[in-house]
Amino acid sequence: MKKLFLILGIIILPIVGFAQRALPNEEDLVNAKSLSKRYEDERLIITDIAIEVNFQLNRAKGMVGATLSTKTDFLNIGSAFRMKYPVIYDSESDVVAFTVRDHRSKFLTPTIQDEYLENSDLFHSDYRVKYTTLDFPLQGIKKSVSTKQEYSDVKYLTSIYCSEEFRILKGTIKIVIPDWLEVAVNEYYLDQFSIDKTVANDKGNKIITYSYKDLSPMYQEAHSPGPSHTYPHLVIVAKSYSTGNEKFTLFSEVDDLYQWYHGLIGNVVEEPKVYREKVQEITANCQSPQEKAQKIFYWVQDNIRYVAFEDGIAGFQPTAPQEVFEKRYGDCKGMAILTKSMLQEAGLDASLVWIGTDRLVYDYSFPSLAVDNHMICALRMNEKLYFLDATEKYSEFGTYATRIAGREAMIDGQGSYTLMRVPENTTQNEEATDIKLLFGPESLKGIGARTYQGESKVWFQNYLHSFGRDEQSDVLASLLSNNNTNAKVYVGNDFDSDVRGNQLQVPFTILMENSVSEFDGTYYVDIDTETYKNLDLSERKNDYLVPFKEKVVTEITIEVPNGFEVVEMPESLLIQNDLVDITVDYNNQNVSSGNQVSYRKSINFKKRNIEKKQFDLWNETFQKLRETIQQQIVIQKK
Repeated sequence: MKKLFLILGIIILPIVGFAQRALPNEEDLVNAKSLSKRYEDERLIITDIAIEVNFQLNRAKGMVGATLSTKTDFLNIGSAFRMKYPVIYDSESDVVAFTVRDHRSKFLTPTIQDEYLENSDLFHSDYRVKYTTLDFPLQGIKKSVSTKQEYSDVKYLTSIYCSEEFRILKGTIKIVIPDWLEVAVNEYYLDQFSIDKTVANDKGNKIITYSYKDLSPMYQEAHSPGPSHTYPHLVIVAKSYSTGNEKFTLFSEVDDLYQWYHGLIGNVVEEPKVYREKVQEITANCQSPQEKAQKIFYWVQDNIRYVAFEDGIAGFQPTAPQEVFEKRYGDCKGMAILTKSMLQEAGLDASLVWIGTDRLVYDYSFPSLAVDNHMICALRMNEKLYFLDATEKYSEFGTYATRIAGREAMIDGQGSYTLMRVPENTTQNEEATDIKLLFGPESLKGIGARTYQGESKVWFQNYLHSFGRDEQSDVLASLLSNNNTNAKVYVGNDFDSDVRGNQLQVPFTILMENSVSEFDGTYYVDIDTETYKNLDLSERKNDYLVPFKEKVVTEITIEVPNGFEVVEMPESLLIQNDLVDITVDYNNQNVSSGNQVSYRKSINFKKRNIEKKQFDLWNETFQKLRETIQQQIVIQKK
């Protein structure tokens, strides 16, 4: 028996030892239970995160490098949880350390994967990701991850965010600046959170420390402003360094940023002979310089497929225009330089332009690779400057997408630059629907037309063409019926979805089944089945960003034949506030054929960024709209 117990002991001990390692200690478990009551919707918490930035001088290369060290302590406050912890890097950086410890500070030996980062928005990228899987089998389990990332050139270390994907109970960011380096740290939104800053000196180093507590998670939601508009963060700009008695400039002024950009485009060898014949063909019958410019701009839009590249220096340097022309695809830089070069080949005055879209909060008040994320083309013609963005397929010459309208742009001047804001768009963005229906005891049927104008038209065309040809008829029916599954919509085969111009009209026929219900000889008619569920912000965490300011108008006329009479009409609605203007009107008039019911709904989206503090007003507004349009028209037989 003693021998048997010994065997069982040998077998059981490793299992018990494993169980002990997996069990949380009492203090962590108590803490986890307390936090789970406070943050009911969260499963994992960062109890402490420490970020430190250090700088190194590479005298041989005349470059300043940087090291970003991060230690993150996780606590599982919910049930079993598994996550991947990633560190993203590229050809300008490397992950040189990646370790994981358990709650006893014992090193674990997880598998560290290293592979290219897959992103559906990127055609090609040099982004790589090192990651490991972290298992938290029980509430109260703690794990700590430490990483170190080295940047060969400090210009590529741009921004550091205080917030993370998970709530942070306590965090610090420490920036250690040696006395030979001049660094500017630009701070964003720190005053809106509990973030303290201290500055100290130690052994010739200037040490800036940011300390913070209880930061909410960063939430990934559609239609959100870019993170630089919302979350507390720092943008680091290394301006210059000194060695001996010499001082060397890095990014001290905006001109330094421009000169670096200009050097990159100066290395691009352009061979316009490759597309000279195509330029001549495109512009052969043009009667004016503007017509030439329009034809070239539209040709690039229609024939060059936009793809996104992120590949080291190629993330900032355009591909040669002849290569873009021959391959028929390119990123924003490739499409911009091809547009510019083809315009120049046609004898027009064109330049490249760097710009940050509205996803970024920054302008060119300081020099950093963080301040822009896009490249377009500028054309000087008739004493006017036009901005041309060929990535905006279906956009009209001389109009500007919301994402660049009003944004500051850096225009190349062959060795110097000009800063100018892209004009705000004056074109009305509108979606207008006009439907004429005939009342029947079982359904409504008739004809209609929807007209898209301005950026509404551009959105419609791009959305429709994101689907295959075999799917587009169903997509059209869904759009035109506002996702009403009881409506049958037919669009004729002669409809051209590629039409140019500022307006596009879609004519259709419609049969609305189940829109008329009958009870004891009384008919109840649903005239508008729109639900606006997608505009309910009750559960939303981030501000809501309306894609663009837009007016949406719906006009429906119902012919009620003789033999029937309208006995009850819904109440109208008028709402005006800082976010939207809404009107809903119902009218009934006698005509020779019977009655004519007219319905008009107008929604004018006046504000793009709907802040969280405005969500109650927004939700109340659209709840009133829903209640109004859900009212029924009541019809009886005479």
